[in-house]
Amino acid sequence: MDEAIGAYYKVTAEDKLRELERSRHYAEMNRSSSMNYAIQGEREKWKGVVAEKDATLAKNAAALAQKDTVIATKDTALTENAIALAQKDTVIATKNTALAEKDAALAENAALIAELRAQLGEKPWGRPISRFLATSFKAFPQCKSPQSSFV
Repeated sequence: MDEAIGAYYKVTAEDKLRELERSRHYAEMNRSSSMNYAIQGEREKWKGVVAEKDATLAKNAAALAQKDTVIATKDTALTENAIALAQKDTVIATKNTALAEKDAALAENAALIAELRAQLGEKPWGRPISRFLATSFKAFPQCKSPQSSFV
């Protein structure tokens, strides 16, 4: 009889242990499943955050590229303006050189005229000032006559 009672307890204890093991296994599976679900939710959340940041970075990069294009266009315009100014400076320098040559020729002519007048014994102006003014105002009729301004 003791053997039968021992066997009964043995079978009953094993069933209880099996039930406990099965409950522990389900609890472990539920815990594992909920952890995986939580991890997957976090991953999805962070994927969304990363995608949002990537979109913002792409938008900023596009804005910078557009600003770079504007800067390059303005730089090209400035370069073209610098070339035009350099060409104008060359033209001005050429004209200044021509003017300097003409000034030198005029100075040489004035020196020759002064030398000729000195040889002839004339005054430096060569003729009286009133006669000079009278002939000058005939050449420039828009000016007032010397008689009206020097009364």
